[in-house]
Amino acid sequence: MGLTFVETTLRLAELDIEFQGRRIPTIVILGGPRDPSLLGSSSLEGLRLHVDPVSRKVRRQRTFSRAPFRSPTPTGPVGVASS
Repeated sequence: MGLTFVETTLRLAELDIEFQGRRIPTIVILGGPRDPSLLGSSSLEGLRLHVDPVSRKVRRQRTFSRAPFRSPTPTGPVGVASS
């Protein structure tokens, strides 16, 4: 059993994807005429979509409210021990 390494050149492009009124910029790999069309996880996440593993259908992500960001209150200079 052996391994064969093949060197290839991939063409990249940046384009906008729009789905259900939501538009995002994304990086795509341009394949050949026989290559399958795929939508990657980064594009799905950017559009706030996911694939339901049971039904195998694309669904909208539920949005959760997040707690407001609070920066930690500094107690002194960072990296300096108190005396």
